[in-house]
Amino acid sequence: MKCSMKLCWENLMWRWWLVLAASLGGAYWASRPVGGDAEMQIAIINLELSQIAKVELTSPEGVIEASRRVDLVDSWWINVTRAKAVPSLAASPSPPVPQNFLASKKFKDSLAVFSPFRAIRIIPNIGNEQLAGFGLKDSKKFLMVKDSGGALLLSLAIGKQMYGARNTYVQNQVDKAVFLISAELISDFEKAEISYYERNFMDLDPEEIQSATLSVGGKSLTLSHVKRDSKGVLIWTGVEGDGAPAVSATSWFERFDQLKATAYASPGEQARLSAAPADAEVKLVGGGSRSEVVQFRKLSNNNQIEYWLTSGHLGWNVKIAATRGESLLKDLPQIVSP
Repeated sequence: MKCSMKLCWENLMWRWWLVLAASLGGAYWASRPVGGDAEMQIAIINLELSQIAKVELTSPEGVIEASRRVDLVDSWWINVTRAKAVPSLAASPSPPVPQNFLASKKFKDSLAVFSPFRAIRIIPNIGNEQLAGFGLKDSKKFLMVKDSGGALLLSLAIGKQMYGARNTYVQNQVDKAVFLISAELISDFEKAEISYYERNFMDLDPEEIQSATLSVGGKSLTLSHVKRDSKGVLIWTGVEGDGAPAVSATSWFERFDQLKATAYASPGEQARLSAAPADAEVKLVGGGSRSEVVQFRKLSNNNQIEYWLTSGHLGWNVKIAATRGESLLKDLPQIVSP
């Protein structure tokens, strides 16, 4: 049956709208926002956390590698090598140089995403056009998880973030499956100098410290940290005689507790600092036989005095603010030998 021009045009438009609606519906299904509840997600692989020895993100922008340390229990070391400086990263030097630092607790907690590793959605039947649209066809960014022998446990090509949501398209490099994952892991890893930079020099909470031995200039003093003042605040006291409050020590430890790492020693600096005797030492004892030893050192660099410390928690020397380091080392002899 022949149709009039108007009817044929309307029929053609109707069919075109059906095809468009089906296409949009398929695209929406592949990328619609979903909740992040674990029970709503799909387990892709379950890695034993004890198996994981290295997590590596590679891209044209550089390489970020987190490796399990063999010298410290439950400790990770992060190496960052960037092709160029990143202005948004305060810790990213210009020109860029390789950076090495201890991974913070946030990084260690983030490893739980691999046990099991979950996808928000699996996207089946992906063609080259969709791969290109997801940023996966020629992706040059990869996330790799390896064991202690270097064997790959998981390898993902990283694509684009989904529009309007914090999810990222990835492709398993083994079976080529495409799925959506939370973008948080990738985005945190990309800015590791901010996300995972350990600035704390000990994992003892000041409230759990029960005693300390301060050593400087060949003399030592042991103080107690179990008494509280009238407001219930822990104070430092002597351990001999009547255990009178050590007011100057309390003030000193308030500044000590606020110290943060500003930079990690380079291998050359680490060798120089390790060979030098400590200028001062603080031995801390907490509950449950937990303890920490903190050592201070000064290093002359380009006619400037830098202040460094190391601890069992860090297993490395870190630079501290010069004004704080100078003040603490200046006041310590007066506390040890008033």
